[in-house]
Amino acid sequence: MIERYKIMCVDDDSYYLSAIYRVLHIAFDMTIISDPFQAIQAFVSQGPFDVIVADYKMSGMDGLEMLNKMRQISDQPKRIILQVMPIWRLQCEL
Repeated sequence: MIERYKIMCVDDDSYYLSAIYRVLHIAFDMTIISDPFQAIQAFVSQGPFDVIVADYKMSGMDGLEMLNKMRQISDQPKRIILQVMPIWRLQCEL
């Protein structure tokens, strides 16, 4: 049996979280969590994870702070941080 990578996705926006899940769950073991504090708890109790994908801007704790707290527990997983930006804003910044 082929071993599947274990990925945790954290985003307080359920639309983006479900979109990421729909695309990735076919090939990976997915854990999706909408709260950064619960994500840290799951990181400890359900780990180890191969990859952590987090939104940068979340309520209560931003994704960078959450990933730094997780890194203090284990620096093994790869970490990816996302920032959704409206296309009009991206065009203005280019």
